[in-house]
Amino acid sequence: MRRFLKRIFIILFGMTVLFSGVVCRPVPGELTEVPEATPIISPVSTQFDMNGSGFGREDNGVNESTDGPGKSSLPNGFVYIDEIIEDCIVDAKYAGFDNFMGRPVKGYEKPYVICSEEVAEGLVKASDILRGQGYLLIIFDSYRPQRAVEDFIIWAEDLEDQLRKEYHYPNIEKSDLFGKGYIAARSGHTRGAAVDLSLFDIEADGELDMGTCFDFLDELSRHGAKGITSGQEKNREILRQAMIDAGFKAYKKEWWHYAIDPEPYPDTYFDFPVK
Repeated sequence: MRRFLKRIFIILFGMTVLFSGVVCRPVPGELTEVPEATPIISPVSTQFDMNGSGFGREDNGVNESTDGPGKSSLPNGFVYIDEIIEDCIVDAKYAGFDNFMGRPVKGYEKPYVICSEEVAEGLVKASDILRGQGYLLIIFDSYRPQRAVEDFIIWAEDLEDQLRKEYHYPNIEKSDLFGKGYIAARSGHTRGAAVDLSLFDIEADGELDMGTCFDFLDELSRHGAKGITSGQEKNREILRQAMIDAGFKAYKKEWWHYAIDPEPYPDTYFDFPVK
């Protein structure tokens, strides 16, 4: 019954977003993730064990899914976040069309969010902090397959595809995405270290206004950006403070992006699909 009610809540939330929306606003800016290390596209085990169970980790090196149609067994050390935080709202942007590419991204076969256990542990802490303030987590993305990052690169090289320019990068030419660092070949998401998220206001029954939408390639997306209201700045600070208190580091160019510190797999780039 609890999971049924949660699904009804998520449907209602989706309708709220559809009819109200968080508007992407055109102001110059940049978005980048700094390349690091040589990728090793393979899963490795983790020593992290929460509540003595490793979030349901089995001895055969996989985490067995316990909820959701079509979920698969995950590599050791990774979990489905909605099975850990049952009242979080999963809005898997890259599994659908509401993203800067305007289509599903390679590697995202189902609308789920997968996290490393270390990120999940931090999100549990952040969720507990924020729930007490009247907010729920809206999680857009966490683990990202390397093939998805490569899909970003292929998309960026296709200068004819300008489908989402008006909404996500209105003030930069697509040909400048690489040079200005908007698209990078390596990502903390692929290493299982990062998460992209926002907040849902329980009392107001809607997503907090952060001044821009997720993945808006713009100076307006930076922490401390000029051009947003004091209320929008306050909303970003609510999220930032809770995430820092939960063991994450903020990324100055993106209000939605946080990385767990220390990283669980600093030299490993995973490539298993989200499904």
